[in-house]
Amino acid sequence: MNKAGRIITLEPSNFVNLVVEIFTFCATARLSRVCESPTLMKAYRVSGIAPFGSMRQEFSLDLPASDAADAEHRTYSIMGSRHKANRRSIEIKSVSEIDPRTSTEPRIMDHFREDIAAAGGPIATVAEEE
Repeated sequence: MNKAGRIITLEPSNFVNLVVEIFTFCATARLSRVCESPTLMKAYRVSGIAPFGSMRQEFSLDLPASDAADAEHRTYSIMGSRHKANRRSIEIKSVSEIDPRTSTEPRIMDHFREDIAAAGGPIATVAEEE
């Protein structure tokens, strides 16, 4: 609006440029918050006890996180989302940093794909008996 209270009309080309610029700015700001640099992330193995249905069972979860506290937070989030478990009912026993090549979790293998390939591929783990 100008000083007289009239609405200033924009030419179509100026309006399109404005919308594109706003969208680019918002998309860049959103990506910078959501996506973290792969060099800052490490692989963690979180183990503990959580309620699964009517029983409490041990679990072990490998996931990428920036530090141990972030790994705990992500574990609470994932377990609560998948199994409707409250944070109070999940008991985390240990959080340890692991070599990404030793994990068979798809989340770890996808996140550290370049690092694993550069290091010569995954490290074979001992097969579990069924």
